[in-house]
Amino acid sequence: MKASLFTLVILISLAMSISHGYAANYYISHEKGDDNRTSKEAQNPNTPWRSIDKINSIFNYLKPGDAILFNRGEVFYGTLHIKSSGTTTSPIKIGAYGSGSKPVITSLKTLSGWKSIGNGIYESTKSIDTKSVEVVLINGEIHELGRYPNSDVANEGYLKIESVNGNYLLSSSELGGSPSWNGGEVVIKKNQWVIDTHEITSHSGGQVKFNASNSAYPVEKDFGFFIQNHIKTLDTFGEWYFNPTTRKINIYFGNQNPSSMKVEVSTLDNLLIKDYRDANITIENLNFKGVNADAIRLEGGKNIKIFDSEINFVGVNGILALSVVDLQIERNNFTNTYNNGMYLRYGNDNAIIKDNEIRKTALIAGRTQNQDAAGIGIFAYGEKVLVQNNIVINSGFNGIQFSGNYSIVKNNYIDTFCQIKGDGGGIYTFGGVKYQGFKGRKIEGNIVVNSIGSRGGIPDKGVNYRPLAEGIFLDDHSNNIEITGNTVGNTENNGLKMSNVNNILVENNTFFNSHTSITLGNNVIGDDTRGVTINNNQLFAKNADQNTYNINTHKDDLEIMAEFDRNYFFRPLGDAFSIYNEYTKNGKSIASIDNLKQWTEKFGKDKNSVSNSVDLATYSIDKKIGSSLYSNSSFDKNTNGISCSNCSQKWDENSKMNGGSIKVTNSGNGALKLNLGKLKKDKTYLLKFKALANKEANIQTYLRYTGTPWEKLSGVTTFQIRKDLDTFEVLVSPFIDAEEVSLLITASEDDLTYWIDDLEFVEVEASFVDPDEEIIFEFNPTKNSKTIALSGEYVNAKLEKFSGKVTIPAYGSVVLLRVSKDPQVEKVEEEEKNTAEVEAFYYHFGDKGAITYQGNVFEKLSTEYFLTSGSNVSNVINGSDESLFQSERFDNELQFEIPVGNGSYTVVTYHNELYYGQNGRSQKAGQRVFDIVMEGELVKDNLDLFLENSNQETTLSFDKIQVVDGYLNLDLKASVNNASISAIAIIPESKEILKPSISLSIKESTSQLTEGDKLTLISEISNLDDNVEKVEFYCGLKLVGTCVEKPFQAVIEEIPSGENYVWATVTDKMGNVNTSEEVEFTAKEKVVVVEENNSSELVEGQFYHFGFGGNIVYNGQDFINLNRDYLLSSGSNVSVYEEGSKEKLFQSARFNDELLFKIPVENGTYTVVTYHKELYFGENGRDEKAGQRVFDISIEGKVVKDNLDLYLENNNQETELIFNSIEIIDGYLNLDLKASSNNALISAIAIVPESATPQDLGGFTMHLNTSEQSEVLYQENSFVSGAKYISSSSSKTSSNTSASSEKLFQSERYAKQINFDIPVANGTYTIKTYHNELYFGKGGATAREGRRVYDIFLEDEIVADNFDIFKYNNNNQTILTYEGIEVKDGVLNLDLIASVNNASISGISIIEESNNSTLPTGSDHLFFLNTGSDSDASLSGITYLAESKTDKYYNDGTGSYNNTKANVESLFQTERSGKNLVYTIPVPNGTYTVFTMHHEVWFGYGGGTAKAGKRVYDIALQGEVLKNNFDLFVENKNAPTMLAFENIQVTNGQLTLELNASVNNASISGIAIVGSAAKGGEIAANLRTAQDGYSRGYKEMGERGYKEMDVYTETITRDEVRIFPNPAKGRATLELNAEIGLGRVIIHNMNGQLVSHFDLASIKTGDNQFNIPLDNLSQGVYLVSISNEQTVINKQRLIVNP
Repeated sequence: MKASLFTLVILISLAMSISHGYAANYYISHEKGDDNRTSKEAQNPNTPWRSIDKINSIFNYLKPGDAILFNRGEVFYGTLHIKSSGTTTSPIKIGAYGSGSKPVITSLKTLSGWKSIGNGIYESTKSIDTKSVEVVLINGEIHELGRYPNSDVANEGYLKIESVNGNYLLSSSELGGSPSWNGGEVVIKKNQWVIDTHEITSHSGGQVKFNASNSAYPVEKDFGFFIQNHIKTLDTFGEWYFNPTTRKINIYFGNQNPSSMKVEVSTLDNLLIKDYRDANITIENLNFKGVNADAIRLEGGKNIKIFDSEINFVGVNGILALSVVDLQIERNNFTNTYNNGMYLRYGNDNAIIKDNEIRKTALIAGRTQNQDAAGIGIFAYGEKVLVQNNIVINSGFNGIQFSGNYSIVKNNYIDTFCQIKGDGGGIYTFGGVKYQGFKGRKIEGNIVVNSIGSRGGIPDKGVNYRPLAEGIFLDDHSNNIEITGNTVGNTENNGLKMSNVNNILVENNTFFNSHTSITLGNNVIGDDTRGVTINNNQLFAKNADQNTYNINTHKDDLEIMAEFDRNYFFRPLGDAFSIYNEYTKNGKSIASIDNLKQWTEKFGKDKNSVSNSVDLATYSIDKKIGSSLYSNSSFDKNTNGISCSNCSQKWDENSKMNGGSIKVTNSGNGALKLNLGKLKKDKTYLLKFKALANKEANIQTYLRYTGTPWEKLSGVTTFQIRKDLDTFEVLVSPFIDAEEVSLLITASEDDLTYWIDDLEFVEVEASFVDPDEEIIFEFNPTKNSKTIALSGEYVNAKLEKFSGKVTIPAYGSVVLLRVSKDPQVEKVEEEEKNTAEVEAFYYHFGDKGAITYQGNVFEKLSTEYFLTSGSNVSNVINGSDESLFQSERFDNELQFEIPVGNGSYTVVTYHNELYYGQNGRSQKAGQRVFDIVMEGELVKDNLDLFLENSNQETTLSFDKIQVVDGYLNLDLKASVNNASISAIAIIPESKEILKPSISLSIKESTSQLTEGDKLTLISEISNLDDNVEKVEFYCGLKLVGTCVEKPFQAVIEEIPSGENYVWATVTDKMGNVNTSEEVEFTAKEKVVVVEENNSSELVEGQFYHFGFGGNIVYNGQDFINLNRDYLLSSGSNVSVYEEGSKEKLFQSARFNDELLFKIPVENGTYTVVTYHKELYFGENGRDEKAGQRVFDISIEGKVVKDNLDLYLENNNQETELIFNSIEIIDGYLNLDLKASSNNALISAIAIVPESATPQDLGGFTMHLNTSEQSEVLYQENSFVSGAKYISSSSSKTSSNTSASSEKLFQSERYAKQINFDIPVANGTYTIKTYHNELYFGKGGATAREGRRVYDIFLEDEIVADNFDIFKYNNNNQTILTYEGIEVKDGVLNLDLIASVNNASISGISIIEESNNSTLPTGSDHLFFLNTGSDSDASLSGITYLAESKTDKYYNDGTGSYNNTKANVESLFQTERSGKNLVYTIPVPNGTYTVFTMHHEVWFGYGGGTAKAGKRVYDIALQGEVLKNNFDLFVENKNAPTMLAFENIQVTNGQLTLELNASVNNASISGIAIVGSAAKGGEIAANLRTAQDGYSRGYKEMGERGYKEMDVYTETITRDEVRIFPNPAKGRATLELNAEIGLGRVIIHNMNGQLVSHFDLASIKTGDNQFNIPLDNLSQGVYLVSISNEQTVINKQRLIVNP
């Protein structure tokens, strides 16, 4: 009773204090807070409350304008329940205070304590206080409910429904009776757009009975289902099951230790709710994370705003809104929502949804709700709804779905949708089952790309099926919609699909790469399609089998369905027949594929439209293979082999053809059929024939099954035949391999007679135009225009020409075809300039009159231009000497809308700190932090005046600010304290800004100067002379002096010798910079005595430096000053900077935009070394970063170093570049250095005959690109596709050709986690990783620090922690180098794991380092064990001890089995097996080779049929998995097999062998452990012989007694054995220039497994050459051994690229 009375007193006092005061801020901090504090104390951030529970208890007492503020960087558990309303001008605010990341509101709880229950499954030891769990995070990554089958198997993991009983029972022979799935859930794909989940009530055999009361959709035969939410489904890491009875969770961790992981589960249904009538609430700057149902649930009310927040890991919807009027959702990020990102279900009138990012919505089947409106990025239903400038990427179903009058969907970017469902679109709307009229709807300026369409779980649709995934989809009865200015590209089915629609305008859109650009249908299920207008669209087909229109109707009303005109058809790689039309007349269906002319003549449509074409050869035939598959090609005597359907055929010897021909008389839809036999999809075939007709008509050709299922096996090609004889041809490939294929030639004309002759169908080798190389499809999903460079001349669908560059407007696109190549690409600006003359504006934000500053009059800004209210003005006269900086306007947010003329501006903002640091107050970083946004774009992120300029007067300038609506929008928003501003200048960029000018002279005479003399530099400055900030003086690139006051002079104490120049720069207080003309002079050299070097180690050659003075000694070599006659280019200069290097050679450099040298040398082959050092950037406090100096080096007309950036190459340090095999044939070495950024520079050059230098052959290298399938050249290295080495799932690739001039950096592979497993020989490597930012700041969101952060691991060691390419290199292309990476298991492991957004990588280089390391001490220890047996066994002369006679080395819970019926050696008749089988064997520390023996003794004998997938397990040694998913059936057809694992390091006295099964049990028959010191002995040789015999079925080798020594003596030199080419494809040539007698070639992979072997005699092609077949080898690195009759005599590594 006392406690209750105390609480009541507190609440009464709280209510009184709140009700009588002004609007208040209440602070909450989980770390510093105390809920027992008073409300007055909680209004002080130093004495906050602690919890959400406390806030919920006082919500009823909040008044308009009050704010609840959570401390940034902290986490708060609970559901916020708002029970108060604000007013329109004074809303209730829920937000953040302090610095750091957004405060987290969460229901996630971290679990601790786990118990293993077997088979890799663990159970939480404690119950969880929740009724359900919908979200599970492991180490911050989301993991999914267990399911059977898993989603990564065939048919997307769906089982087929074979029969249905009512709506509650399904049957499938694919589902067994065990385990029992009672109590689990069955997930059923009911149709393409509905996936329902039902509780299983019983399960028997292949039948599942379920509770279907929660869905109105029936179950259909031949659709798919799977099982989930059952403990027996757990078999993959992270899969989980929550038991609602015990309230414990089960998770599959396999062989990993859960105690080392952070496991979080969701426990609450919502994170923010409100009472129904509550209104006028603003929610901002919060992170809602981890919840079972809807993160934010809003019902009723009005004027609710949700700004700048994050919503992620959500069990159902990110935001659910029901009848909320005037809802605003802006600038929020949504990720990982299981149902919908935003679900504005109904009645949400006047909603505004702008500038949000919605990613990863509903990507998991079985986790969406049971309804069709599930899986959608943005679902917005209401009147006058605006959906604008949103990014919606990766959606399970529709990207954006809308309905309601006057709704607008504008300037959104929708990418990758319909991933788990079909029959949807990037933008979708539905008019209703019955027609209902809407008004004023618009779909405008959106970019919709990359539809997917789920193929799993639906009835078999045949090889021609295309998933129903449309770009824009107007479903039944959609009406009154304007579709204008959109870009739709890369859609699986239709660009725009319309079904039974009314009053639709389709205008000024671009469609690219859709199976059909526009489909318009009129079917029996709804009102007739009427009032459609399709005008002025660009319809661009990428491939030949794509159509422009598909117009179909069940009536004879095609002419009145729609009007078409002024459209542009462009099919550069296909024929002109692209308009499919179908209608019914007199009960007969009439269909045809027409060209534009025929379409217009038939129906009167597209009268002013154009079908453009270019003269482009789309393919060339290299050669024919074999003869025609139709043998009666010439029809000389008969028409054998042809049948005719709905037509008549006969042989005609009197036609216009050469000899006989086939004559076909057609009556309606007729077809000729020619049987061709077996065709393969990877082959190309030429169809060629001659034809003429009695009239102009179309015929179609295509491939089809000869019998059932009568499906088309290729695209349809249309030919127009005429009365004159013509020849026709097309290349065709079937969709799939098929045993019996026919060619069909069809026609639909009545009274058509045509003749065909010389019909040939033959396999060919052909070269095709790659559309990806010739067609540019570039879109711009941003608010600013962008410009891209063009490498040649291009045309669009209108045949408008483009070259050099093209500018893409905001939310626009271009689709261009290259018609000619041009290697010269202009450098282009990223933003357009509007040079119209516009007035400049100057305003201050104080309360005084006009203020003059630096000659400009700043007027007081009118309050009419203020968008925010409540801001204040601070005046501090002592704050600055300048009146402009003595006052400021401040508030948490300041918004202004200032009228100006449209155009491009430079905007200057003026700031000064007038509080912190004044009147004795302390000042430090972080006291005031705010962003500056102009025209909706962030231009200054986290401005802190203390960090920017020590809280002094600060001027910030922002260029290229585009104004298009007559107003400059300025927004200053604080994250700490208040934003502040003193003044603003808005200056048209065409208006000249008055800069100071400077001239330079030398006081002394320059006619007779000698090296070391003193010079005085004098500058004269005009314009703004009183506002000079500083003057800097340079000699060459060396800064020699800085002045900040008059007189502006500098002294050079010692001038260098040779030709010199001096110059100066002046900077005014506005930040404007100007530069003087250069003054040149020449100084004679001092006499320098050079001590002669008589070292015998000097190398012959020519050595030159490019600086001043005499000889310079470097590394024992004399570098002489280059003769000026050898310098061809003029205008270059020399920079000297002694502090730049300890080596004098690198203290000077010659520099210019281009440097050309022609150095006389004798003809021959040379190694050329160039020497470089950065002497400007990074010196004297200057910034240094990538991209400041970039140049190419060409020698003898060939680029030998492309885009050399000394910062990227060697961190701007001394750099030596070596170029081998330079051939000189004209007596001169030609050297060209040409800059693309700043100047090229060089310090010295060495030109050494190759005979004079020892040749370092170097080690193994591999260069991989991570996203392109074809090879990419970079810096003279070929980067081949590395996709094969990716071991992680779900990574994707993207490209941005404008992000770099280098193709390697134009694409990337990205994912939350990317893992590479690359086979290499054990050794030490230098690894280079290549990165570039392709999205942020380059077509995506704004670039800034923290947008993309990830760790990089090599060999499980972190090498880059929290790598942020923006922070590292301003989002420019970057090369990271890691030396000394040791590989011990034959596989290089590279892992990238993101903490923010996705990790990304463009390329990888692997370079073997010279091996000077000492191996661990060898061991001669030997150990042989017959596992699971009571008897010893002998194999290849080695005795394996019975397991029962030794100590117990295996773990509990395993078993043994003996099968003496197996006709194999006794060692392989026994096994030990277990789900998780572990051997721990004591051995001396050292290096070992471990052999494991395996044989299947159950399946195929007493345990059922042997087949793949019956037993699968991993093999690990010393904690590292060395053999993944080992399936003995797949590996060796279940035959006895021996595996070898090299270089196993033991440092703890124990060798640990682990076998972990994913299917059934792991098993092992024997173990051999051989120390490295014993590897060359007889026992090791016998093991090698046995391993050769039992690996991959090559048993005959063991019978022949071949031996391969791991340690061998190389009896022939490398020069005597050559294998080429390397890398090789298909085959390699062995050249053997030594006599070795009988010999063989043995090929192992890098795991030591034998993969091929050949006797030399069997592959001999010449006296000393042998052809090694490689067709059976996958991509990777292999060890090729050459042996004679006794031993291995040579080994070489070989790279295979299939």
